[in-house]
Amino acid sequence: MSSKISSIKSVGSGFQLPLYATAHGKVKMKNSGELPIVRLPDGKPSFWGNLFCLHLHAKGLSTFNRGGTIRTYLMAISLLLKYAFYNSISITDITNSRFQHFMASLRAKRLDGENKRKGKRIRRVIYQSLDFLEFVGEMMGNADFVSKQGVIRAYRPTEKKPFNTENPYTRSSSWIVEDLPLDDAPGEGLAIGIDTVKALKNETRNCSSSFLSARNHLIFEIFEATGGRRGELARQTVKSIYDAINNLKTPNCLRIDSLKQQGKSSSREVWVNPAVLSMADDYIKRSRQRVMRQTIGTSNDHGFLFIAERTGRPLSINYLTTLTHNLKKKAGIEGKAHLHQFRHLFIQNLHHDLNLTLDSSVDSKIQGYADRNEIIILKLMQSAGHRSRSSPIHYLKQAQQELAALELPDKLVMRNRIFDKLDDAILMISERGTPMSDREYRKFTDTVLMAFLKELKQ
Repeated sequence: MSSKISSIKSVGSGFQLPLYATAHGKVKMKNSGELPIVRLPDGKPSFWGNLFCLHLHAKGLSTFNRGGTIRTYLMAISLLLKYAFYNSISITDITNSRFQHFMASLRAKRLDGENKRKGKRIRRVIYQSLDFLEFVGEMMGNADFVSKQGVIRAYRPTEKKPFNTENPYTRSSSWIVEDLPLDDAPGEGLAIGIDTVKALKNETRNCSSSFLSARNHLIFEIFEATGGRRGELARQTVKSIYDAINNLKTPNCLRIDSLKQQGKSSSREVWVNPAVLSMADDYIKRSRQRVMRQTIGTSNDHGFLFIAERTGRPLSINYLTTLTHNLKKKAGIEGKAHLHQFRHLFIQNLHHDLNLTLDSSVDSKIQGYADRNEIIILKLMQSAGHRSRSSPIHYLKQAQQELAALELPDKLVMRNRIFDKLDDAILMISERGTPMSDREYRKFTDTVLMAFLKELKQ
């Protein structure tokens, strides 16, 4: 069999799936050209793989950017599908011993002796493969296909819910299974370091044009200010910036369309420092408009905020990732520096600020730690676009350790926080990438400093 066959490939433009039926019996269709399909090593479509794909699509998982979250799932289960194919067994015939052998195969080494996959990646493949096998069992009418004493012996741990409901327990997204490999990369989920953020922003000053300096600097500012996912911020528009600036009801709140909640109320508003919005306004008027005129023309403006200098087309998610990687190398940054780490930093900073606000409120009616923590978690979910209250916990392990070790009096903490914000203002001004005249520079610095002053008075 040819090894060149791609196991995951998008259906293609023009493909549609039914979205809902109207009261008059008409079916509303949805463009689903980016929906991925699964193929076996011989090129034939995988029945169970594609059925699971439709199941994930029905749950509302994202397909944005060549398949999105669904593609990530299918890439994991494709390893199990290949294992079954090359061992000439059906997915429905996999036994516990077979699954144990599959897990062992994930630990294979390269010719140079290095592991093909890290422990964290192996665990994710195992978890998502068990999700898939659980779905297969349910479709066969065998609810115990994957269970504590089932054909495949694995089960989800139960977790206590914070509220008194008829069902006070919920199933975890993880699994308990025999011989599960350890996570050999415990630091991968940490927030990006402040020094790393400064180095990335500083490196934007060395870009080949003033447009690239302004655009790339703004990219990092937006990621840091909102904690958005790559796919969400790649779709930010000029209109969303001006809506945030001009909206009197919710001033300085940037609307973000959430990729993880398709089919539901899928947008959220995140408060953004006015200085960042001012920088975005400056980029739109002084840099973006010029490029649009010189490329596709203002009459063909698609409205996306981040564009390519040579073509005027919107930047892709993969381009944002490559851009960050290249700037990291040029800046001489060692260790990790990727855009999702900005999300960790945003959530941890917001968690810190919310704790500080509630601790420092003299008139606060929130007395119990459990009540306060619940309010903080709900606010984090709202700002980060999480559907599950367990999701923010993944981002807070380091932040909670730092908070537990913090023993400074409230006033001293607040003073240190103000100094940090003043450093941010100075950094934003000093690292401005686009050349300015003295008059333009004074106007820009006045805007930034006034925005920070207004924030500190709140």
